[in-house]
Amino acid sequence: MSKKTRYFLLLIGLLLFLVLAPLIVLYVRGIAYDFTRKAFVKTGILAVRSDPKTAQIYIDGKLRRGKEGDIKFLRPAEYNVEIKKDGYHSWGKRLPILPEQVTWASPAFNKINLLLQQPSLTGVDGKVLDMASQNSGVSYLTETQLKFTSSPDFAKTSAFQLPEKLSAFAAVDENLQNFVLSGNGAAYFFSKAEEKFYNLSGLVPPESNFQFNNRDDLLALSKNSLYKLSPQDKSKVLLFANVLAYTFQENRLYLIVKTADGTAFKVSPKPFTDSQTLMPDLPAFQSAQIRVTFEKQAFLLADGTLYLANTKLEKIADNVSAMDLNREDSTLTVLHAGELDYYDPISRNLNFVTRSGEKLINPKTDPALGYAFFIKNDKLTALELDTRDRQNEYELYRGGAPAKFFIDRSGQNILLLDGNELKNLAIR
Repeated sequence: MSKKTRYFLLLIGLLLFLVLAPLIVLYVRGIAYDFTRKAFVKTGILAVRSDPKTAQIYIDGKLRRGKEGDIKFLRPAEYNVEIKKDGYHSWGKRLPILPEQVTWASPAFNKINLLLQQPSLTGVDGKVLDMASQNSGVSYLTETQLKFTSSPDFAKTSAFQLPEKLSAFAAVDENLQNFVLSGNGAAYFFSKAEEKFYNLSGLVPPESNFQFNNRDDLLALSKNSLYKLSPQDKSKVLLFANVLAYTFQENRLYLIVKTADGTAFKVSPKPFTDSQTLMPDLPAFQSAQIRVTFEKQAFLLADGTLYLANTKLEKIADNVSAMDLNREDSTLTVLHAGELDYYDPISRNLNFVTRSGEKLINPKTDPALGYAFFIKNDKLTALELDTRDRQNEYELYRGGAPAKFFIDRSGQNILLLDGNELKNLAIR
């Protein structure tokens, strides 16, 4: 190579460096040239966390990553983002990318949990009359037995012969160790530790409102009288009179009581011999339910209206037809006037999920998974909680008459009662 040629190549390299070096510096700093605007712009980042992690990420129809992660140096604009994995429902949403900001495909620091297109379906048992669940455990009633199973292997069961035909769970403790079963005009207490049934006839009517405080105490509300029951020795003790509703939270008994001055919201610590008034001047409710979260937030559902009972009653929703409190994460699901919402105990906000003119059965919300679950038109449906742009909605199961379902703690399985058939769906 001649000396002249070397000088020429060196000059070209120097010119390229002078041109490219500023572009590289700008690029590293998150600045790129936008050919549509014909100007340099500050870029943003799209952050994607998914389960499975190996889901593919598409932006405006083009594959950008083969697994979860961050896609950097995106010019500010709105993009169609899709997350795909063979065998799973695809997830999609139109999201804005803003300069010098991170846009999360999922709500911040959460994951997008993809759901199987064809969940594996296995039969657990037939001729099932009712089911109850806590954490990852499930108990259910057949015509002759009380049975127990747990996630992930619902095929393994233990069973106890019923003393007579009992068709429903009237109360279940939080550890699935103690039960009140009803049916055929009777009610029985069952202790799993003792493996024994106790007939409650003669103590309180079978239609009483039964509740357990952990494993220790069984209470029954009958004709506004609240009793503590001792099934083993067939005795009862009157705790409080004129009680409209009650519930437990960590050995504290919460009550709505009619007094000479009106209606009051009270709390009684164990052993429930005395009470303290939390709110003295409640309206004269005709019917009520109480739910208390782990953080001791109290909710009253009274005459169809849901309130947060703080220092005063704060109305949350009217015309409430269903509510479900998840005691593990304190999420309260509320169905009112055709609208499905969930209450976030941290932000103390009622978050909109969807509105439906059709009946939603057994609605539940799971913020950790990112979905609301409900039965509509005999279909088990999962609806994304994230309301930015469109909400991804998936049909998980279509059956004859599904009415109850349970999502295990892992979020991998759903146990579903369809008619008298108990089935397991592996959804992830």
